[in-house]
Amino acid sequence: MNEFQGNLEESMEENEEWHYEDQDYDVEVPPFKPVLKKFGIRSFRDFSVLFLKRIYEILASSVVEPRLASKLLKDYHSSAIRKQVRFGFEGLSLVRKLQVASSRVSRMTRTALRSACLGFLSEMTINEVVIVCRTIPSVRNDRDFEGEGEYEGEDALDYFQYHTFWNITRVSVRLVSASIGVGLGSLVAIGEPKLWPTAGKVGTIVGFAIGDYAGGKLV
Repeated sequence: MNEFQGNLEESMEENEEWHYEDQDYDVEVPPFKPVLKKFGIRSFRDFSVLFLKRIYEILASSVVEPRLASKLLKDYHSSAIRKQVRFGFEGLSLVRKLQVASSRVSRMTRTALRSACLGFLSEMTINEVVIVCRTIPSVRNDRDFEGEGEYEGEDALDYFQYHTFWNITRVSVRLVSASIGVGLGSLVAIGEPKLWPTAGKVGTIVGFAIGDYAGGKLV
């Protein structure tokens, strides 16, 4: 009796498996259009930032006094290599090495802060243009902001003030953090800077990237 019951249960399970296999499942393929749209928007935004940065650089070179313009347009990667050659650690005591390292970090942080500010300023400007474009229709029609998630239904001016504040704060924190990253990265020397200048830029490039990323995560 038990054997008959076991065979019956096995037969029922097999029938259920065949039943599920015979069913047609509707598989929804994720649409590719939103991916292309997001890629296009981000590419256009990056191009706009670079284009505006070039405009700021032209204005800085033609309007600002030459001394300040040279600081704003200085290549901090090349500056780090020059400081590595000028302020080396060879033959120095530990205390003196710490003093030289502290001086190099401080100098490179200030240099990167000045030379990178036009790039971050252009990014902040583009972000602000996007915020204004999102806000103006709501202000013109005298209605609440209609848009993204948690801000749905809020007043348009409140949305503008909130995002403007965080745009300025976020970009400023990233600029400071990236500059500190460049200062610390300038201590990293791969090979001899005079013989292999490209390798001397690795520290500042990696330091800038890490500092920029860390600053974006802080706010």
